[in-house]
Amino acid sequence: MNNNKDLIIQKLQEKIEFLEKKISVLEKNQQEFKLMVENAGEGIIVIQDYKVKYANQKIAELLDYSIEEIKTLPLEHFVYEEDRERVFTNLRRRIEGLPAEAEYDFRIVRKNGEVKWFHIRPVIIEWEGKRAVLDFLVDVTDRKKLEEELENSLSILHATLESINDAILVVNSDREILYYNNSFLKMWSLTEEDVKNKNSKDLLEAVKEQLEDPEEFVRLVEEYYKNQEKIINDTLTFKNGKIYERISLPYKVNGKIVGRVWYSRDVTQQKEYEKQILENEKKYRELLESVNSIVLRWTPDGKITFINSFGEMFFKYKKGELIGKNIMETIVPKKEITGRNLEKLMKNIVKNPEKFVYNENENITKDGERVWIYWTNKPIFDENKNLVEILSIGTDITERKSFEKRLEKLATTDLLTGLYNRRKFEESLIREIEEAKRYGKTFSIILLDIDFFKEINDTYGHQVGDYILQTIAKLIKKLLRRTDIVARWGGEEFVIILPNGKMKGAFQLAERIRKTVESTKFPIEKKCTVSLGVTEYQPNDTPHSLLKRADLALYAAKQNGRNRTIKY
Repeated sequence: MNNNKDLIIQKLQEKIEFLEKKISVLEKNQQEFKLMVENAGEGIIVIQDYKVKYANQKIAELLDYSIEEIKTLPLEHFVYEEDRERVFTNLRRRIEGLPAEAEYDFRIVRKNGEVKWFHIRPVIIEWEGKRAVLDFLVDVTDRKKLEEELENSLSILHATLESINDAILVVNSDREILYYNNSFLKMWSLTEEDVKNKNSKDLLEAVKEQLEDPEEFVRLVEEYYKNQEKIINDTLTFKNGKIYERISLPYKVNGKIVGRVWYSRDVTQQKEYEKQILENEKKYRELLESVNSIVLRWTPDGKITFINSFGEMFFKYKKGELIGKNIMETIVPKKEITGRNLEKLMKNIVKNPEKFVYNENENITKDGERVWIYWTNKPIFDENKNLVEILSIGTDITERKSFEKRLEKLATTDLLTGLYNRRKFEESLIREIEEAKRYGKTFSIILLDIDFFKEINDTYGHQVGDYILQTIAKLIKKLLRRTDIVARWGGEEFVIILPNGKMKGAFQLAERIRKTVESTKFPIEKKCTVSLGVTEYQPNDTPHSLLKRADLALYAAKQNGRNRTIKY
């Protein structure tokens, strides 16, 4: 009876020590997280129950509100009215675990009433034990202005082309007039009566004096009629300053030339437009060269047709060195370091450009440096709706990616051992159970506990205890497959998931771990040993039921003398 009491007391003491260590680690993690977030280069807020629970200094600067005001005022106060439905729908769906936009742009109203565009990237986290949304916000107002300028330029060009009308005259082999349109009458300042009952030769004599060089005009027309097969492209200059481009070609019936069609286009205004377009293009290029963003134009087959000076400098190429080269041979690696196939990504962007208005991927500079770019892509189509070019505007997010990676590591990694922490393990276990149910697979888990670890800590100090934890973590990792998952469960406990692993194989692995630890020399007098509990996934298992069986097996190993493996 007394032995049972002692055992219960020992268990309670171990649990208390475990909780104390966990609190210590959490406090350390919180301090590191707070330091990183407070010094971040982008705005960061935490939203819980539709209220701002946390805001860093950067978001206060971007909004021109104090942090206290941001926490106190309702969220609607900051979001531009036309964007509220989108923002709050995404927020609600994300909190409820429903599909929502991974990231998007929306407008925020600053304290002085100024409207700014922001790009938001939300992440679900736990905040004080409850579900919350961690938002990263970047001011993209300048990028939006550039996109608007480009959109306006394309719109002006389209309107210019739509406003041009052609004058048309069709005559037969005897030069009798078969058809003309109103633009033809307008071109020559004629009326219907002027044209009625006249052939084109008579009409030619009537209108030729309107031209700066009438005799040359008549001579060329006569020459064209003599050479029936010839396709003509020339220019007519009128005394009133009008300029027309003229195209003439024969038309055939049953393979025989039966007449000629004359197309004339008033290009006087076009010449003016061309001058304006050149000026606009100059301004456009000056604008592109002045922004601190990469501006890139490339064809569907990957050929670079334009890149601004900032882009050349960013990718460390000389001026003009990238033009005509393929993006996959210069600034885009075939694969990211993570293994994602970027050649396939580029093909998908070309195939479905509407799905890749925004994307971020790893790029590469001339000297081999890997960088992350956030791209805004705009497809450009011809009149037949064929994709002819993609305009991509890029922003360097390498630092942000590095920051996010560090945050993710802090959130999912045990700082002492470098293994996954309990939270990450629980996520992995849920995913493994879902896959087992969906595909009829199985897997096993091993729960491991270091024997007499409290005694080791008390006798040799926490520094030696930490060394033993780190060493055992390394020993376990060496014995696992790449697909296996190991985490520090807490205190001196470790837990392992063996995907597709059956009980027999899991037991054998557990024994190898036990024997490896037992044979390893540690800076203590006695041998360091571990006890292990093994169990295999059963249909209808939950994370709780599975871990409970492993814990019972581990408890049995402890009760039966330690330094042993028990399966349940």
